[in-house]
Amino acid sequence: MLEVKVDLIPFGQEKHRRTIASMTIINDGTGTHDVGNYKYTLKDRSKIRRGTLKKHHRRESVFQLIKKILYKAV
Repeated sequence: MLEVKVDLIPFGQEKHRRTIASMTIINDGTGTHDVGNYKYTLKDRSKIRRGTLKKHHRRESVFQLIKKILYKAV
């Protein structure tokens, strides 16, 4: 499982840090050695979005995976 968080740190003051959005990515176990299939959840203040992403080539960067999910879900 991957978890990505977006934290707001007002004026750089760590004591006021708070998470304003998050993304959870779970491998659904149906892929192959080269290609993965994933379930994802995006959460922010106003919405929760869930979905799946199929046929992601594992040789690609994790940032490519995040980009594909964001492009699909937002």
